[in-house]
Amino acid sequence: MKMMNRKGDVPLIIMVVVTLALIVTLLFVFLTFKDSLNARSSEYSKLSSGLEFNYQYVVSTAKVIVKETYTSDDPAVMDLDYKDRVIAIADKYDYNIKGEGNFFGKIRNGDFEFDGDNFKVSDLFVTSEFKANNAKRVFDLCLEFDAVGNFKNYC
Repeated sequence: MKMMNRKGDVPLIIMVVVTLALIVTLLFVFLTFKDSLNARSSEYSKLSSGLEFNYQYVVSTAKVIVKETYTSDDPAVMDLDYKDRVIAIADKYDYNIKGEGNFFGKIRNGDFEFDGDNFKVSDLFVTSEFKANNAKRVFDLCLEFDAVGNFKNYC
């Protein structure tokens, strides 16, 4: 009678034991999992909507400031070149809103380009906070305007 080769018995037994241990661990995780993803999802949603709001606020404020550079009745402002007009007009729209980032700082320092048609600001950021979470969005702003200061499109 021939003897059977038993070299694979030990690895097979170890593989079965490890598989059973993984199944037991998986069942334990499923049974003890607490369904708190809805609360987290709500927090992240509020955080991202805050970022979007602050971004839209900066873009809308930039459009209003540039529009006013064309339509201002103030002779002291109209005697300035385009870049200085933007700086003078932006000062009255700076309400120090939390999360608006560095937009007005860049305007005050003259870190932007405006040639009458295109308004460009690089390396802007807006922030948002909700509970212990915070987020930051970094972007470049480039807006194109027509000859009377109406917004045409993003460049």
